[in-house]
Amino acid sequence: MNDNLRSILTPVILIAAALCAWRMLLYPLTDIRQDSLELADGHLNAAEWDFSEQGLLELGGEWLFFHQLLLSPEELNEAARRTDSGEYLKIPGFWNWQNEEYPGRSYGTYVAQIELPEDLRQFGIYIEEVHTAYKLFINGREVLSQGRVSNSASTSRAKVVPQMWFTKLDTNELTIILQVANFQAIKGGLRLAPVIGSQEQIIQRYFHESAADLFLFGSILMMAIYHMGLFFFHRQDRRALCFALFCAMIALRGGLTGSRFLHWLFEDASFQLLTRLEFLTAYGAAFFYYHYHKLRFPDETWKPFTHINNIVIGFVSIAAVLMPIVFIAQVVVLFEVFVLIEIVLILGGLAVAVYRRRPESQIFTAGFTILFITVINDLSHYNMIAGSTYLLHYGLFIFILLHSLLLAYRFSKIERNSLKYAATLEALNLKLEKQVRDNKNLYINPENRSNYDSDEKGEEGNP
Repeated sequence: MNDNLRSILTPVILIAAALCAWRMLLYPLTDIRQDSLELADGHLNAAEWDFSEQGLLELGGEWLFFHQLLLSPEELNEAARRTDSGEYLKIPGFWNWQNEEYPGRSYGTYVAQIELPEDLRQFGIYIEEVHTAYKLFINGREVLSQGRVSNSASTSRAKVVPQMWFTKLDTNELTIILQVANFQAIKGGLRLAPVIGSQEQIIQRYFHESAADLFLFGSILMMAIYHMGLFFFHRQDRRALCFALFCAMIALRGGLTGSRFLHWLFEDASFQLLTRLEFLTAYGAAFFYYHYHKLRFPDETWKPFTHINNIVIGFVSIAAVLMPIVFIAQVVVLFEVFVLIEIVLILGGLAVAVYRRRPESQIFTAGFTILFITVINDLSHYNMIAGSTYLLHYGLFIFILLHSLLLAYRFSKIERNSLKYAATLEALNLKLEKQVRDNKNLYINPENRSNYDSDEKGEEGNP
């Protein structure tokens, strides 16, 4: 690795360190503590919890769940007297994962009793993601709703965006009722637990999440525009085109997930359309990056897998456009397995490239390894196996930034060589013009030729 490439790595490492420090310093007051309390048998005693010192409180643990019952506050007491009608399920968690008899496409009601500090008067609740429609009641009052909750697929309507609600409490005891209807996803329930705290803390948390998503969205989108410009002025280099389209897919997907600000921006768009776009951007990102890698390391790419990649991505893309959302959600599981296989093959090819000492292969391998680690973390976190938060967008940002710097370095190197060759050609052109002028002068003035010939013979006679 030469000094120029080392000079590229230095700012990347500094930016990565700055992002990590930013992430740690950004959430000191709003992050969920690892020693957070949990509900047990549908109850949570948080009377001693100091929100100002200990931060937000996640309502995770055992909630009382009534399957295939959409209970109003008036109906809850009657259902509670029937001890066989409910059971305790964990949040975060999906009801079809915790009880195999429950289908994912179903509905039900979660209930929790919360005891808060007596001096807490300013109260807020933040719900980030529920599959896929809900109504929230607190002490008998409906405070939040999303989509349309119903007991049938034909009348239920899905919507998934973060929501928050604030009030002034006149009691420190809360009864929370959460009606959930899911007919569009294969997993029903809550992937993330509701969060409670003061209004300032919740707004700060949402602002930080949205700001991080917008920063990554804008940065990656600008990289896409930059590399599209490179391709526009240099049509022979298809690597810039593939990389630009890969960045565009990642940027759009970032706006459709996380804080989902594109859902807010296009609030009139249907859940079906935005969900299909979310899947298509993931498929497009995998497709365009593999072709970029193939163009960058053609000799280290397994040629038959290119056709397999085209067939698989084509199939899942057609399914995302034409098939029902439930079918697409099942196909995603197969796509995740396929992506892992693709990543392993790319890492294997990069290892061969490093062994063969291909230019810049070490940097490519380092960046792709970071991306691979974040992919594994996010898949584990999404499937509730391991991982405390999503890191893929940060890994993608570092990965794309690294590749952008490498491409920019390559084009700047081409420009430097072009300027060098242009200067050489200009010097040769000046020399040629001088020779032409001298020859022309000899042709017009024959008397100068005898002097010129004698000078040449004199030079030949000199040792």
